[in-house]
Amino acid sequence: MAVAEVSRDLASPGLSSSSIYHSPEVFFKSYAEMEGKFKVFIYPDGDPNTYFQTPRKLTGKYASEGYFFQNIRESRFRTEDPDQADLFFVPISCHKMRGKVSRGVIFLS
Repeated sequence: MAVAEVSRDLASPGLSSSSIYHSPEVFFKSYAEMEGKFKVFIYPDGDPNTYFQTPRKLTGKYASEGYFFQNIRESRFRTEDPDQADLFFVPISCHKMRGKVSRGVIFLS
């Protein structure tokens, strides 16, 4: 949701102090600030048998994982500098981890 959409929602005639927003003005200010400052660092891909690689087609029951990874990689919130990051993302594929054993940890499918 972009700042313009939030602004439009806050200007709605039906929005009152008893709405889902405790304080619409404070929410809008915080949301706008978050959109300007929020950064995500994505750890580089590692083992191709564990880490996610975007397939040509995103279909099947793991398609949502693929769309999530694709969207976060293309996001304007992404940063290459971990010192700027608010959130850290490790792109490990649940699909590729099914049934794997690693250092004594069993991953259940």
